[in-house]
Amino acid sequence: MKKWVLSKNQVRIYGFCFFLVIFPILNVYKIILPLGDLIGILIMPFLWCTTSRVCAIQPNKKKYIYFLIYVFLVLPGIVLCLNNIDLKNVLSKSIHLSLYFTYSLFLTKKHFEIHVFEKCMVAAGKVLAVIAVMQQLFYRLFDAESYFLLPFMKLNYSIGNYNDYVTYYHRMAKHSGYRASAFFLEPAHFSMFMLLVLLSVLLKPEKRKKDFFWIFILIASIFSSYSTGGLIGLAVCILYYIFLYHGKGINKFFKASLIVIGICSVLAVIICDSQLVSYVTGRILDIGNTAYDTSGNRRILRGFLVWSRLPILNKIFGTGIGELQQFIVEHKIMVLTDKSYSDEMNTIACLLCSYGIIGTFIYFRSILSNIKKGTVLQRGVVLLFCVYGLYTNFLYSAISVLYLIYIFTGNGEKNAVKG
Repeated sequence: MKKWVLSKNQVRIYGFCFFLVIFPILNVYKIILPLGDLIGILIMPFLWCTTSRVCAIQPNKKKYIYFLIYVFLVLPGIVLCLNNIDLKNVLSKSIHLSLYFTYSLFLTKKHFEIHVFEKCMVAAGKVLAVIAVMQQLFYRLFDAESYFLLPFMKLNYSIGNYNDYVTYYHRMAKHSGYRASAFFLEPAHFSMFMLLVLLSVLLKPEKRKKDFFWIFILIASIFSSYSTGGLIGLAVCILYYIFLYHGKGINKFFKASLIVIGICSVLAVIICDSQLVSYVTGRILDIGNTAYDTSGNRRILRGFLVWSRLPILNKIFGTGIGELQQFIVEHKIMVLTDKSYSDEMNTIACLLCSYGIIGTFIYFRSILSNIKKGTVLQRGVVLLFCVYGLYTNFLYSAISVLYLIYIFTGNGEKNAVKG
């Protein structure tokens, strides 16, 4: 039997890649700071001062650095225009942007190998997919809700207590159905992770039989989350693969099968799962409804309406990192069915409000610059990233680390982990 022995160099790379993969899951919990952030800060000095004996990638981070330079250069001038400074929020969001940049685009140059990272992502995704499908099956068969969270840890969520969290989602399940999310706090966060795994498996040039099996398990897990954004992202991934992917070894029969199975699955859901259909269509149809507060309004419309109410200079330069909430309160900006001054909005609107037209342009220029020379996987993730940016804000979320890695690092086919 062949022994699989890793050198210290390989252990370091595998350990770093594994940490990146579970980063968003660690941030489910909070000990003063989100747990993943806290661990990331503590181990950063070691990672910063050491380098693995392989430089597998050269992240194309230059244009993204321009965005960070802009963010911190304009902040002092914008802050002077406010009566009060939300120092805690400024520091929190500044740490998030800086920390996630360091891990996704700087330390990846020192301790990273893209194939190892993808291997860890796919392995974790398969485990999470099976858990989510089993969660939904147990609910369907036995009316048993399961939440795979540590009850003795404080949650990094608006509901910090585990028992209160379970009570809240139990009420939600009675109203709109149980939503599986494995180790994540929200089905939306779970789906954002799983879609990256799905793209990695779906866009493999040479697929084995078990890959086809896992593709359908991954799709089933996203369905089981009842995440409207997840289902939209799933449609984007499948359509991208069917119509825009023309790599070597493409199985035309599989493409045709995917179309047929997709149509049949949609019809089956429409016929058999009226709860899922009513939940998703209700979420979509509620966008623009001013009779009551809706998730669609908060996620999609609110941010753009807030931006339209900003003074012209702030539309151009933004309100500054971490100062959007303070700006909304000071200027008494309430839109749609708001009952309080809120800064909840999607990624694109958050960029426009916080960093203005200039900052948003610089940000997306850095993201979209990877399309022309990027791999088919990079282009797929960029497309998914932009679509998700219309209804979800993950600018300050640890899940953004994974998206930035996929977008900026390529696939590193010529590189391998060396001993």
